[in-house]
Amino acid sequence: HELMHHLGMTGHAPSELMFLDLMDLQSGMGLATTTWNQFLIDWLPASQIYCRKIDEVKKEAITLTSVDSLSLGIKSIMVTMSNHEVLVIESRRKDYWTTSSTSLSPKEVFSISSKI
Repeated sequence: HELMHHLGMTGHAPSELMFLDLMDLQSGMGLATTTWNQFLIDWLPASQIYCRKIDEVKKEAITLTSVDSLSLGIKSIMVTMSNHEVLVIESRRKDYWTTSSTSLSPKEVFSISSKI
């Protein structure tokens, strides 16, 4: 957790995501970090992000691979809502990076704002 701050992750945000993220609580339910954080430090390849502007969104089925998994596949849907806001959708299921036997929520949705 503390090392990740030096890599540029702010941590403790976007909010307390049920302690699923290493940056929320290093002894929480999962050791993976959000796809947004992975994107910021270039750990998430573009091939694993489905990204669209809000006016380009249409009805379609997208299968998300869990952030907690080592498997390849789309791990994040990012929708640009404005020039400073992104909606992030990701899947969290018990897998390689999960540290708890507690069942995880299958979806995690949060908004990121770069407006200060």
